[in-house]
Amino acid sequence: MVAGALANFEQIAAAAAAAREHGRFGIDTEFMSEGCYRALLCLVQVAVDDGEEPSIILIDSLTGVDVEPLAQLLADPEIEIVLHAGRQDVAILRRAWRTELTNIFDTQIAAGFAGASAQSGYGNLLAQILGRRVGKTASYTRWDARPLSSEQLSYAAEDVAHLLELADELQRRLRDSGRLEWALEECRRLESA
Repeated sequence: MVAGALANFEQIAAAAAAAREHGRFGIDTEFMSEGCYRALLCLVQVAVDDGEEPSIILIDSLTGVDVEPLAQLLADPEIEIVLHAGRQDVAILRRAWRTELTNIFDTQIAAGFAGASAQSGYGNLLAQILGRRVGKTASYTRWDARPLSSEQLSYAAEDVAHLLELADELQRRLRDSGRLEWALEECRRLESA
C-alpha cells in the first residue's frame, strides 16, 4: 500500500498475512495524552518486509476499523515486533488493542548495546547507523484532529519506513560483537511495560 491513505480491514489483513510470512513487522503509534486521563491512540503505522522497500500501512485508530489480524500477531512469540523507544507504544497498544506484546525488538535499546547513545532518537539513529535523514515536520501535531493532512500522513509513514532496515543493521552489529542476546534480554522487559 502506498503510504498516504488510511488502511481498511482488507489492507490490515493483507499486512498481517505478509508479516506472518516474513516473521516480523515494524510498528509505531501516534497518540494524544494532553488533556486525557489515558493516552488516546490516534494512528498506528505498520511496516512489513516487501522486497526492497517495506510496505507501509497507516491505521486510523479513531474510526474503529478492525485490527484483529495485527493484534493477534503482537502476541505471537514467533513474530518479531520491531519498535523504536517503544515503552509507551507497548502500553497503549496493549490497552487499545486488548492484546499482549511478545518478541519485541526495540531499536533504541539495541542501539545502546551497539555503542550508540541509549537514548538516541529515531532520526539521529537513522543518520548515525544508516546515513539516512527523515523530516520531522509534523512531530508536534494534533493527532486526534481529522482529517489528517498529507504532511501528517507522510511524517507518520516515515517513522516506520526504515525501521526494519535499522533493526537488521543493529542485529548484525550486535551479532558481530556478541551482544545480541544481551539486547534481546533487555527488550523482553518491554513485554511487561
